[in-house]
Amino acid sequence: MNVTSERLQKVAMLESGMAQFGLTGCRVRLCVGSEHEVHLEIRSQDFSRLVKSEVRMALLRFFQQHGIDKVLLLLQGRA
Repeated sequence: MNVTSERLQKVAMLESGMAQFGLTGCRVRLCVGSEHEVHLEIRSQDFSRLVKSEVRMALLRFFQQHGIDKVLLLLQGRA
């Protein structure tokens, strides 16, 4: 996978967009080999927010609006 300015800009935009869901300090990583799949790392204290269906569904719509079809959540959480 090549690191390009376009990919970096997309990641930055997705990470900053997470704030509208109250998820700050998260990391979004584009998957190797797929522009339509991301790994999402959130802070441990934010997992309870994602349990709420309305937040989870809104988050999925946000990613879909930006061409992301699959969002994988890393369960270890960020410190």
